[in-house]
Amino acid sequence: MGETVSTTCVTAGCLDWMRGQPDNSVDLIFTSPPYEDQRTYGINFGMAGMGWVDWMIVRVIEMCRVSRGLVFINARSIVTGK
Repeated sequence: MGETVSTTCVTAGCLDWMRGQPDNSVDLIFTSPPYEDQRTYGINFGMAGMGWVDWMIVRVIEMCRVSRGLVFINARSIVTGK
């Protein structure tokens, strides 16, 4: 038969959580962050331009540090069908 696979799905403030993790400790990071005024996920996120880039860079650096595998960031500049 096949091997047993264990999974964990974490929902938390990503930056605080990642800063508590050791290097190369996560197999996969998949995220669709709020971006500019396109998608806010109901949290009234309102950063745009370089403010958003600066906010995101800190998170991407942490994602790359903790991941030993794929980091997937869904970031699309235009959302159709709003």
